[in-house]
Amino acid sequence: MKEQVSERILYAYFENKATHSEKQLIKQWLQEEGNEEIFYYHMSVWETRHMQFQPDVSRASAKYKDFLQGAPATGNSVFTEKSIRMNRWPRFMAAAASLLIFAVAGYFLSKDYFLYTTYTTPYGMTRNILLEDGSEITLNANSTLKVSKDLMDAAVREVWLEGEGFFEVAKRPNHVRFEVHTDNLDIEVLGTKFNVNNRRGNTEVVLDEGSVKLTAPLQHAAPVYMKPGDYVSLATTDTTFHRKVVAPEKHNAWQTNKLIFEDTPLRVVAEKLEDYYGVKIKISNQDIAGREVTGTLPNNDLGVVLKSLSTSHKLEIIREKDVIIFR
Repeated sequence: MKEQVSERILYAYFENKATHSEKQLIKQWLQEEGNEEIFYYHMSVWETRHMQFQPDVSRASAKYKDFLQGAPATGNSVFTEKSIRMNRWPRFMAAAASLLIFAVAGYFLSKDYFLYTTYTTPYGMTRNILLEDGSEITLNANSTLKVSKDLMDAAVREVWLEGEGFFEVAKRPNHVRFEVHTDNLDIEVLGTKFNVNNRRGNTEVVLDEGSVKLTAPLQHAAPVYMKPGDYVSLATTDTTFHRKVVAPEKHNAWQTNKLIFEDTPLRVVAEKLEDYYGVKIKISNQDIAGREVTGTLPNNDLGVVLKSLSTSHKLEIIREKDVIIFR
């Protein structure tokens, strides 16, 4: 089986530790459409984690506050006689300079910068994350996970998800609960395995093990307690949860690069491909959009997925620039 270009191989390449075969694999992989964007995304992430210059944020913040309070500069001050003349500038120019200072300082002083660690995935790739409390999350493509930096000390372990992720939550000796927040509901657990998909104004939760409690305070939906095998969804327009019993492995198959469908309308299949690969799919008419798909598709190559759909459902698939047409 041909080895796939993984996050590990890319990072080894950036660190100049990749083997000759891994370098050749990357070279071939970059010839495929869309992979160059993924390559440069991971390069930017790696460079952020391996900065050549680490700013002293605490010292810079203190100097900035002193400057705002009008304290005299000391030590190796960056304020010269020329810069002090700013006090003689017209007021509008001084205001403009102040806005610029706020914009630069805002990045370092923003709440998210200090309070959260953020993980993201590009289109077409997944990512495994191990939190310091022992919980493991697999983040699907085109997803973001924000984790509180005081995870181990807080009364509640909290994370925020946009996109899709599979959670294996570690139990803590003191029974500190774990909460996953999406844009329209909260998932409360102690120790369990479950999948969360938060896309297109809808959140879906599938429980593998344990138990979870779902609440949606803004939508006034009555809380729901889930059991293994439960599927529960809530759209932003709903006031009640929708529940049914499913086979969890079908909803978690994306972790092994598979898509499993059972009587799924083709329009829903198209939405999943759009979310995963970042493409735009148009379906020529409602009859085709309503065709039901049942079966398993490989999910590590868009070309293979499209060919499989074309063969099994007698579709003509046309690619025009950034748009894929089913007809």
